[in-house]
Amino acid sequence: MTDLRDDLTSVPGFRVGSAEDLDAATGCTVVLCPPDGAVGGVDQRGGAPGTRETDPLKPLHLVQRCHAVVLTGGSAFGLDAAGGVVAYLEERGIGFATRAARVPIVPAAVLYDLGIGRADRRPDPEMGRAACLEAEHGGKVRQGNAGAGAGATVGKVNGLEGAMKGGLGSAALEVLPGIWVGALVAVNAFGDVLDSATGGILAGARLPGAAPHDPAWADTVAVLRHRGGRPLGFGSTPAIEPAPAEGSNTVIGVVATNARLDKEGANLLARMANAGLARSLRPVHTLVDGDTIFALAAGEVECDVNLLGAVAADLVARAVMNGIMRARALHGVPCAHDLRGPVRGLRVRETTPETLEADIDAVREVGRTILTWFRITSVEEMIPAEMRYRRTLIAEVEGKAVGFILHGPSDLHPEEGLTEIHWLAVDAAHRGRGVGQALVRVLEEMVARTGGVIELWTVPDAEYFPPYDSTRAFYRATGFEPFYIDAPARAEFGLEKLYFRKRIPKAE
Repeated sequence: MTDLRDDLTSVPGFRVGSAEDLDAATGCTVVLCPPDGAVGGVDQRGGAPGTRETDPLKPLHLVQRCHAVVLTGGSAFGLDAAGGVVAYLEERGIGFATRAARVPIVPAAVLYDLGIGRADRRPDPEMGRAACLEAEHGGKVRQGNAGAGAGATVGKVNGLEGAMKGGLGSAALEVLPGIWVGALVAVNAFGDVLDSATGGILAGARLPGAAPHDPAWADTVAVLRHRGGRPLGFGSTPAIEPAPAEGSNTVIGVVATNARLDKEGANLLARMANAGLARSLRPVHTLVDGDTIFALAAGEVECDVNLLGAVAADLVARAVMNGIMRARALHGVPCAHDLRGPVRGLRVRETTPETLEADIDAVREVGRTILTWFRITSVEEMIPAEMRYRRTLIAEVEGKAVGFILHGPSDLHPEEGLTEIHWLAVDAAHRGRGVGQALVRVLEEMVARTGGVIELWTVPDAEYFPPYDSTRAFYRATGFEPFYIDAPARAEFGLEKLYFRKRIPKAE
């Protein structure tokens, strides 16, 4: 069964808290382990890491457990935040037992965010403590511009002026009954972020002079190729023009499980989880990144680490996407959410009895471009019947249908004021360009006339249909929250259904 939180706190025993200073564009995030600690591991890639207490996580070292992990901005200065976490744990009697005192083991990793906001204000012990106090409440993980994601940016090959906003993202999955894996990632990459469903760029370096809301991708690898293989300037190395944001990078994260692992297993889990970055970032693990993934295991039930690692890699990739989709523009740095504004010439209209037959043909054309594993015959059969039974919103560009929503009362939940989205689709050429967002916005305006709730369902992550990662991320980015899992649907449809809802207040 999928936990509706879909974040690292779904893993029993682990709590997550964040604190940030959005004016300075920096912050920190802490993962608190169960009181007895968790077996830890770490996998560090790239040439520019900044870490604390990673050696105790490796095999052949005395300490077997750690008690928290800190992800923080502020570059090396930000490591001070871990001191506040250590003090918080010591006050509660948590730590490695010595004769004189209990010593909390708190590994940490930093990302560089000094180039955005204010460089003179960084995470400190007080901010680390504040993150712990938030974690105490046991709430969901705040994502996007929260904690270590506050000042995160991506796509910096053309400098910060061509970059986009990164953020903090999380995801989780129940691998087997009672065994969970969760991932938490602060996305601050030198390279571009890819859509795991399409392989296209979701956020990244933009062409010089591109408007903030224009997805005019420079393509980091193409820019590096155009520069003829000259090395990136860093430190004493002569810089190239325009100077990229060397060293202003690093993706850091944590994967956690309630399965039992030893140190070797935890380190293997971290190594396998790091593969998720390779699926979602291009290029990844560069000389100017210090990508670091921690792994934590606290449980009594054994599980094959190969399975845990394979799932962890998927979750890391999904957490990266969630962090990017939840991020918002800050200090002039645009975000992927804003790039999904309406394309030029886009309009949304409602089907009428007079336009119904022509609209059926137009919607069929859009339907033919949906995921290839959908049978075309099902599209041909379903669309006419559905459109005659339900209401339809059609998105058009220059008179051509590029997307649609079929909506109406819920077949499963006949509640007053409830509108269900029975089908939302956007043609392949216009995905990621604001069509779906525009359709949802118009439907929300219709519902707001009286107020009510919009409901929809999609495939839950437990069903392991990777193309739906971006679908779930889209719904969350547009304000929908998981409502419940329809497990009995498996008997009829062969899969469970994950329902989302969004409450729409009555317009004043």
